[in-house]
Amino acid sequence: TTPQNISVAVTVTGITPPQTCTGRLTLTAQGSATVTNVPVTFNVASSPLLNIAPSALVFTAPAGGTSPAPRALLLNSTDQVSNISFTAGATTTSGGTWLTLSGNTIGTAPTSLSVNVNSAGLQPGTYDGSVTVTSAGLPAPQSIPVTLIVTPNTTMTVTPNALTFNMLQGGTNPAAQT
Repeated sequence: TTPQNISVAVTVTGITPPQTCTGRLTLTAQGSATVTNVPVTFNVASSPLLNIAPSALVFTAPAGGTSPAPRALLLNSTDQVSNISFTAGATTTSGGTWLTLSGNTIGTAPTSLSVNVNSAGLQPGTYDGSVTVTSAGLPAPQSIPVTLIVTPNTTMTVTPNALTFNMLQGGTNPAAQT
């Protein structure tokens, strides 16, 4: 059944810093031919690194409705003590400039950034963007994918807008109406 959470763990046994290990999780729903690959990166360092969580963000909004609430992107050090400088920026690959950041986009971790989406004027569909963080505490700039799913604003029309059934007690049930 869906949705379902899967826990993934890594271990440093046999890995000498500095090293970046990459791999992927391959997921297939039972009875489906659709395969989803999830990239996994594991950075091992001898000095503190910048942690960024979550590693991806997904927002959903109805077309013509209210934009979703901002979400936090947390930045901290792997040793929970060191202050690590960073810069952050937001870009989109579709739909215009619907993705923005608020908070200090040039600063020092630990901190958080507010990731904001504006769905106004967007047609139903999926829009992609990313938040990119650059820091000496990262082996390379880190891109956090951001997806905005604008759903159709469905309305229901009921005709007729009222039904009336009449019957005599003890009689036969009235005919169905559509």
